[in-house]
Amino acid sequence: MTKSIPLRQADTEPSQIWKQLDADHQRRALQLLARIALNFLTAHAVSPPMEDLPCLNNEATRSYEPTTLHAPR
Repeated sequence: MTKSIPLRQADTEPSQIWKQLDADHQRRALQLLARIALNFLTAHAVSPPMEDLPCLNNEATRSYEPTTLHAPR
């Protein structure tokens, strides 16, 4: 069972709180912290930067009809 924890946090060190938790509550607190860390990492994961590919067609296509390219002969 846990002991009462003072509400004023300025005077309380985290290690004092940890010592007052029983083993089951310590395990549950670690599981919660692990889930928070995993959520943080997956939500803020940065994908590798993609190279800017040069645009092959600088003109906008005005219709959705298929276009054909005419190669010079």
